[in-house]
Order: sequence, then C-alpha cells, then structure tokens
Amino acid sequence: MLLFISLSLPLQGQDYVSLQEIGLLDSLLHETSGLARLYNTNNGNFDLWTHNDFRNKPEFLQNTDSIYRFLPSQLDNVSRILDIGIPSGDWEDITKDKEGNLYLGDFGSANNNDDQIIRVEDPSGYSGNPSSAQTDSIEFEYPVGGGYSDVEAMVHLNGFLYFFTKRVTPNFNPDLEEGTTYMLRIPDEPHANGVHVADSLDEFITRLDPAEDNPYFRVTAAALNPSESVLVLLCQRRLWIFSCFEGDDFFGGHVEYIEFINNQKEGIEFINDHEVFISKEGQLGSGSIPKLFHLDISPWIDDSCLDCQNIQNGQFSEQKFGWIKTTASTASATFDVVNEEAKVNVTSITDTNWHVSLKQKGLVLENGRDYRITFDAYADAARTFPVIMSTATGSQHLFKNFSITTTPATYSHDFTMNDPTDYNAQLNFALGKQLGEAYFDNVSITELNCICPADRTFYAPVSGVHHFEASESIKGLNEIVLTGTDIRYDAGQFIELLPEFAVEQGAAFEAYIDGCDGN
Repeated sequence: MLLFISLSLPLQGQDYVSLQEIGLLDSLLHETSGLARLYNTNNGNFDLWTHNDFRNKPEFLQNTDSIYRFLPSQLDNVSRILDIGIPSGDWEDITKDKEGNLYLGDFGSANNNDDQIIRVEDPSGYSGNPSSAQTDSIEFEYPVGGGYSDVEAMVHLNGFLYFFTKRVTPNFNPDLEEGTTYMLRIPDEPHANGVHVADSLDEFITRLDPAEDNPYFRVTAAALNPSESVLVLLCQRRLWIFSCFEGDDFFGGHVEYIEFINNQKEGIEFINDHEVFISKEGQLGSGSIPKLFHLDISPWIDDSCLDCQNIQNGQFSEQKFGWIKTTASTASATFDVVNEEAKVNVTSITDTNWHVSLKQKGLVLENGRDYRITFDAYADAARTFPVIMSTATGSQHLFKNFSITTTPATYSHDFTMNDPTDYNAQLNFALGKQLGEAYFDNVSITELNCICPADRTFYAPVSGVHHFEASESIKGLNEIVLTGTDIRYDAGQFIELLPEFAVEQGAAFEAYIDGCDGN
C-alpha cells in the first residue's frame, strides 16, 4: 500500500496554458494596467477597479488620473469613474488592503523618477470623487545604489507595500542582473519627514533561458490571495506561482510557473484563494483590444495550502464582509452576525421566497464543472426554503429546497453547472415566506475536482485537522506538525511518503487507499 522512494522534483514548466476569455473591456480601459477586486458594502458586489498608464502620451491625457469600476458580468459598462486629484506620471499597478483602501503604483518607467504610491480611501464610503482628505501620496526612493529602473507590480501585506521590479540597469549598478525581479518594501503610510527609502528584501530569477524574449521574464503585475498564502507574479507570457510561504518570505515557498501564447498581460487579481482574473491591455488605433480573462491556478498551488473555497467569509469570522441582506415588495428582515453566525430575522413576509434573501455575489461557476454547496443551519421553528444559485439578473443555475429544524445541522448538495460559465454568480438563501429567525454558518461552495483531484503533492508543513483526498495518488514530501494535528491522506490507487516526509511527535496521521468518497 505504501511506497518509500526518493524523488527529485524540479520546477515544473508547463505547456502553454489557455486562458478563458471573458470578453472585451470598455474602450475607456484601452491601456488597463492593473486590477483590484474590492467588496462594495453598499450593494454586495465584488467590483473590479483598474486604471490606464502612460500619461506622457497625448492620446491618453483624457483619462489617466482616474480609476474605473466595472463588473466581470458587464465588461462594457464602466459604472463609476473616480478622478483621484493627484497628478500621475505612470501608474502601473493597483492593490488593496483589508480595510478596502486602494493603492496606485506611480512607479513606471515614464514617471520621471517622481516615485509615489497614491492611497485612496475605500470608494464604498463616499459618492463622487475622493476629497484631498481621502487620498495620500506615499513618496519613496529606491535603495542606495540605484539601478531599479522600472517597477510594475505591487501587493499589500500587514501594513507594508511590496514592489517587484520589471527591469533593472546592471550598467548603473553591477549588483543587479537583468532577468531577476527584486522585491522591495515600504510602509503603507506617508513618511513623517517626506520620503521613504525602500528596503531591498529578496530576489528571484525569472529568466529561465538567456536567449528568451523579455515578455517571458519581465514582471508586469502581482497579486496576493485573500488567505495570504499564494503570490502570483505576472509576466506578459508567463505566470509565476509561489505558495505555502511564511509571512513575507514569498520566494521561500513552493514555486511553479505556466506560460501563455499572447503578450500584453498587464493586470492580475485573485477572485478567491485559487482563481484569478487577468487583464490584457490594448492600444488605440492599432486594433489591439483590452480583454479580461479567467484562470483556475489550483493545479499549480502546493496542496499543503490549497484552498478550494469559492465563498468569502463563509464562517462569518469577518462579520458581514461578503454578505448582504436584500428585501423586496413589502417583506422586511434584519441581518446580524452573532457569535460568528449569520442571523436573519424575517419580520414581514410575502408569498415569494426571494423577497428576503441572504446573498453572496461575485462567485465563479464554470460550465461543465461539478460543485458542492454545504452549510450549517437552524431556526427558531422548522422551515423549508430554497437555496438558489443565479446570475446577477436572476436567471437560475440551481434551485434546491432545504428543510431545517431548531437543531443545528449540516446540509449539503452536489450540482453540475450546465449553463454557460458565470463570472458573477450569486448564492441566495431565500427566506421571504416565513416569519422568524434563521441561522447560518460554515457556508461553502467548492468545485469537486479541486477538493478531490486525480493527484496531489504536498511540499510544505501541514497542521490542523484535514482530510485530503485524491482519485489516483498522493505524494508527501512534507512534515505533519504540531500536537493535536489530525491529518488523513486518502488516495484511490497509491500513496508515496518520501524521505522528506515526517510526522512530529504528538500529531496524528493516517493514510488510506479509498479515494473520493468523503469517508
């Protein structure tokens, strides 16, 4: 049943990967150069924000000091434009923090060395353009020695902004090498005396072959997943995936890369912990059109920290983040989070379930894929209600009735997405036909082939209580750590525990040849 052999695993270069094209972006976004996905507390949407770059070109002067909001289901509809009010040089990336503030990287090669990060307060909190009190300029200089000639990628983590260089100038600074990205860091607040000097923290070689063209190795964007366990660095024709690192040791985790056929990839953002949106810029007058793409990167994430969850804040540990209560007609209800449970109290009803709804928007459901929805629920009196998966306009992908009682219990249902892929689907607990209180927790939507793929490989340490399944094989090169840990590997054909594999004293580990039956 168990084989103990040695295996050498170098970086796994892949064949060209096809991106799922979602559609064409509005012509206002002709030179889109960054993506940020931001929760809108006003309507429950997960909005995409972007910007253009290259302010020094006359044809772009009309719309370079602005950022733009749109939805993945309405790419041709820019629903909000914010004039930032701070002159730009060359905005190249946009990121966000956990409070919903946006950060614009004015650090491209065309900004005449006036490097700054523009911080914009969460746009959900005001209408119109931000005031001067709602924006900041975080000025910075590159580390002593110079040679950092171009940056186009940035993420936020724990009060700091991290930059990843696109190009460097070895002739100016012989300690730097072209084909390597250098990671720099500054605080996310303006310096008390004016200007930060960036710290140089780490470096990573992105050029795999001295003869390869620069679209393969020059970094144009970056993103960090919500769990802060996966970093992606985008090049125009290559994507680097770093997973299961500790803190900001991004390059210290497991590393994979994949490659694309087409150029001009300039923006990337996570949808959840394992899927991304990627934007491609266009060019006015050239016939090149800006586009948005989708990619599931779960096959290239170390299984030790792969999270297949599509729902945001399904355990309600972040209060109401990601969730919204809606009412229609004469129905009324309240929505609160109490002891990390969602509580919906229906105070006025109609004869239509969806007239009171607890919703999460912004979910991706791919055509032909199998999904599992799971949740815990109970009520102050027994009740039956439907769980609905739908488009943003209400067309239903799934309608499934559940009957819950006054006793907390777990409910689950598997379904196949038979409709065209929906990049802005909604989950709806429809409660409008019965008065009273209903409680929800541990809401989950996962794609079955993600939680039980054909093969799994574990590199990084694992702790906690987990049951990992694979239909064919599992390979363990990792350590099972911490007292109280209970880990189960369950494969359909074989499990390989390699010499690097270890179980710390006090941790529990089991291996089964069983496969994807959930037991």
